[in-house]
Amino acid sequence: MKYRRTGIAGLVVIVCGFAAWRGALWWAERQWFALQSQQLATIRRLEEFAAVGWDQQAWNNAVCTLHNVWGNVTYHPKCSNISNAEMRSLASSLHQILTETTRQDSSESVDRVFELLLQRGQKADFIEAYREEFNSEREEVRRRVGGAGRTESFVGIATTQADWPYRYRISRTDGTWSGTVDLRVPGGWAHWDKMHITDQVPGKICFRVLYGESDKAIPSGWHLTLGDTRSPTFSGILTGDWWDSSFVELLFSTDEGNASERRSHPPRFQVQ
Repeated sequence: MKYRRTGIAGLVVIVCGFAAWRGALWWAERQWFALQSQQLATIRRLEEFAAVGWDQQAWNNAVCTLHNVWGNVTYHPKCSNISNAEMRSLASSLHQILTETTRQDSSESVDRVFELLLQRGQKADFIEAYREEFNSEREEVRRRVGGAGRTESFVGIATTQADWPYRYRISRTDGTWSGTVDLRVPGGWAHWDKMHITDQVPGKICFRVLYGESDKAIPSGWHLTLGDTRSPTFSGILTGDWWDSSFVELLFSTDEGNASERRSHPPRFQVQ
């Protein structure tokens, strides 16, 4: 009788332990799908910012395609191998993109979401195919509006400081500059922050952007002096508000000229 009671007690412990384990898995999976729903809802909100020159229905279709691509790549935790921590980081990055979006740069925001997916290094060909389709339609819109709202994009890389951790993506639309900053990560680049333009005159852009380690970064002021931007490649000089005489020399080239490099070496997404 004693051994029988001991056996029953042991069985109860095993059953309870198994139930607790299954409960933990169920709760983690429920959180995962809640994060996925949040991400997809954030993407759909881009419909509120129809890009200049786009018909609202055509813009909604483009955002819907992005929404479906995101859903396909994430789909299920067992298929996508995306952890809850990475899902939280992805949700945070999407929210940042949305808060920085305006009608003037919403097409760039869609491209940034595609880039965010590519940074994971999985299903790159699938994602890139839809990204190229969107950018082809984006270019067609630019041609259709007869040059109004035409955007020129350039990417600037440091040439004087090999360990400089940032690159600069700037775009000019009807003479007005905007831009973002990428951070060097293992395997490539990841979006870091949007340039918050404070002033711009011909040949010079002043902006604020985060600077420093990811957990200690603070907004800092910068001044970017540009060379002959009529050329597909031109130089730039970057100085900071808090620097005395130091500067970083940059070389800018057309965004299209860097596209093949991004496709060949998509950076892996980094969980902070």
